[in-house]
Amino acid sequence: MNEPLISNRVVSEIEVTDIISKINTQLLSKNNSIYFLDMKNNSTEKLDASIIQCHFGTDKDRIKATKRALEFMLKSNPLPKEWIFVECQENKKDAKFSYLAKKGIKYIFKKATKRSRGIFLKCALWNIGAHKAKCNNLAFIDADFMFCKSDWLNSVYDAF
Repeated sequence: MNEPLISNRVVSEIEVTDIISKINTQLLSKNNSIYFLDMKNNSTEKLDASIIQCHFGTDKDRIKATKRALEFMLKSNPLPKEWIFVECQENKKDAKFSYLAKKGIKYIFKKATKRSRGIFLKCALWNIGAHKAKCNNLAFIDADFMFCKSDWLNSVYDAF
């Protein structure tokens, strides 16, 4: 029987990278057991914070990683008062995250211009989200990032 990949102890950034690699390896293997954190969110508590995330591009691996991370993050406990996701694509038909609006996330679509091709847009998209935010505490989080614990927002909020 395989050992759990994630425990209750604090792990370093290098260990987290190794854990994610092992999880991905097991996801690709048919005969291995995978252990996941219990991420059930039964709380209605919301902290006075806005999460701001963004996505640009059509790379299939990045889209897949972002969708996986978002589903994990949506099970956070507590949730922020406000969650903003800004997506930028050259064509509206390439948008992959508009479904987030149905999940209580403020979804903003921005059309990329020809002048923005090849430019790193993350900071500009985060700024768009920040201008729309209503909370005083803003957390800018990479869209394909997952925290190890479902109550991660408490730690982030305490750091504010």
